[in-house]
Amino acid sequence: YHPGETLWARFDIVGYKFGPDNLFEVNYGLAVLNGEGVQLFSQPGAASETNHSFYPQRYVPGVLSLNLDPNVPKGSYTLVITVGDKIGGQTYKSRQPFRVE
Repeated sequence: YHPGETLWARFDIVGYKFGPDNLFEVNYGLAVLNGEGVQLFSQPGAASETNHSFYPQRYVPGVLSLNLDPNVPKGSYTLVITVGDKIGGQTYKSRQPFRVE
């Protein structure tokens, strides 16, 4: 990536638990860490979805974009996506490295 560009991430949320009537409640947030692991930015409540249906919904698509500041220093960074399952009481973190050149 280059300073000023947009970083996009697409993912599917799976493995969450269901309540009555196939109810599910999931959410996700994001954080960006620099090469030393220091948090530079976070948005804990980026998105959430709650739904119920006749058939269980086996995955929830997630997508996020992050506009990189035009003055961001070159280097290695990590995008951390934290997914929460309110019904199952579960949390999962995914760490994905990226570079600004």
